[in-house]
Amino acid sequence: LKARDEAEEETTALTFGGVAHRILERFYAQVKDRLPAALDAPTAELLESITDEVIHSSEESGEWLGDKLLWLQTQETIRQAVRDYVAWELPYLAEKGESPLEVEWAFGYEGSTGVGLVGADVGGVLQTLHLRGKIDRIDRAMIKGAEVHHVLDYKSGTIPAARGYRDGSVLQAPLYLSALEAAGYSVGKARYRAIKRPGRPQNGAEIHATKAGFDDALSFAFSIPSRIRRGLFEPVLARVLGSWRLSDPELEIARSRAVVREGSRFDGEAGLEQETA
Repeated sequence: LKARDEAEEETTALTFGGVAHRILERFYAQVKDRLPAALDAPTAELLESITDEVIHSSEESGEWLGDKLLWLQTQETIRQAVRDYVAWELPYLAEKGESPLEVEWAFGYEGSTGVGLVGADVGGVLQTLHLRGKIDRIDRAMIKGAEVHHVLDYKSGTIPAARGYRDGSVLQAPLYLSALEAAGYSVGKARYRAIKRPGRPQNGAEIHATKAGFDDALSFAFSIPSRIRRGLFEPVLARVLGSWRLSDPELEIARSRAVVREGSRFDGEAGLEQETA
């Protein structure tokens, strides 16, 4: 009864997410120009075919997929999770009038356009960030007659908390939106969706490029380069996370179990609770 959960642990969340991401990438790349409104029979057949191909190529690549027998169970878990996700998302996109424009949009890598951002850090000093990354999906929507572009990032099951924008523990979404805008796109919002929990929430940790809090979140990102130059690599857990998790480095590696209790790490040393080895 627990075979699927055990198989998932064997292959790790990264393997589950990697295979599921590749399936969604290939699926939406093929249907984005004529997006189905639902997972009808032909669309389901296409998704099944793509899933078979991705699973086969993953096996042929030599990457670690876990125990062979357990992998047979895991691939069925992935297959069902992706199918359920697409079955939820296609009608949602149709209802909202949104459609994928780009999948796995890379920036800053060799052969792709680099992105340089300029902005103020928490102290008001202008800083420059040179970014590279890969956005899972860029969706387009018409708002008041104008085309606007939204960032979507898939997560396997756990979505970042929106309150993380207030202390710098979540930076991916605002940085992706800024990179997209720097590349010439008219941007709207960024959000997360969980493959294992389709529609719960529909748009996790949503942040708008033109609303309050966005610039503050970016100021944390612009503060990081100067901190690195000053050698501030302290392992201090963000307040929003509350406590260290089993997945975090052991104390022998991190050398600290410090947690920010008030404000953020960018406010200085006040509010730290230190437990050293």
